[in-house]
Amino acid sequence: MDRLEKIYEEFGVMMNEDRIYEDETVSYEDICRGLGVDPSALDGLLLRELGYTGEQLIEEYRRSGR
Repeated sequence: MDRLEKIYEEFGVMMNEDRIYEDETVSYEDICRGLGVDPSALDGLLLRELGYTGEQLIEEYRRSGR
């Protein structure tokens, strides 16, 4: 597993277990900075895997209240 895949998994944990999206002050860029990844790099993987950019995914989670 490469570094970006590990970051993708960490992002999933932050979203699904930690529910970081519930904090309206946290942006996708903040999350990426904390993970040590360029937002566009993670966006590419998220688009391939889920069909959303990181920002779109966070907004979807906030809208749906997952």
